Amino acid sequence: MKKLMSSLLALVTVLCAFSGTTVFADDEYIPYHICEYEEYTVPAKVENDGYGGQHWIVGEKGQRCRTCGEKKNVEIIEKPYCTLNKDSYYYNGKQKTPKVICTKENGDLLVEGVDYTVEYTGKRIDVSRYKVKIKFLGDYSGSTYEIFSIFPKKVKIKSVQGIKNGYKISWKKSSGQFDGYRITIYDGNYKDKNSPLIRTKTVKIKNKKQTSATVKGLKRNHKYYVFVETYKKAPLDYRKKNSDTFSSGGYDLFKTLPIKQYKTK
Repeated sequence: MKKLMSSLLALVTVLCAFSGTTVFADDEYIPYHICEYEEYTVPAKVENDGYGGQHWIVGEKGQRCRTCGEKKNVEIIEKPYCTLNKDSYYYNGKQKTPKVICTKENGDLLVEGVDYTVEYTGKRIDVSRYKVKIKFLGDYSGSTYEIFSIFPKKVKIKSVQGIKNGYKISWKKSSGQFDGYRITIYDGNYKDKNSPLIRTKTVKIKNKKQTSATVKGLKRNHKYYVFVETYKKAPLDYRKKNSDTFSSGGYDLFKTLPIKQYKTK
């Protein structure tokens, strides 16, 4: 009898699988069905963390049963990496439009218009800092941004003459958007990790027509790095209430300007 009941239960189970009905087995409700899978995507999502930063929540995609939710062929969607092909420019009166490059974790390129869109704000001509908004699509959701800056024009140094405890410095007059000139003196050796660079002296010159200056108060018979930059204080394009001072040395003097040591007398 027990064997007969087991056979009948098995038969009912098969019939229910095709009819979409349910049976009870071992005092427990169990739905019986043949899984029908469909494609699904849970996008990777970028969210603000409430502290001025952002974090990513990984997503996934694959196939999922319409009835029980069983998944197969699941692929994890990791966060993408976005950057600009150029994050600094020098003022020349023309609009700047850096290209956005987004990649998957494995280095594969994402496609603009399919995986993300790009929105540029402001005129992007004046000396300032600008945001480029990136809005994600498809396998990704949310939005993020990248930042680039436009700096005043570089200054060409004409001569640096060593004098007692200092220098006589002359440069070519600059043009465009700037408030004045800034002379910066560094001690140390930027090629030697054991000899840290020390900003020894900074002189600001507000007269835009001035093309020479004398700097004193330095060590005698000593070599220093000498830089001359233009500078300008300007509001941030994406946050007008805030401002910053932009100089032609950009983000790093030693990477953007000619490097040379001069000896005092």
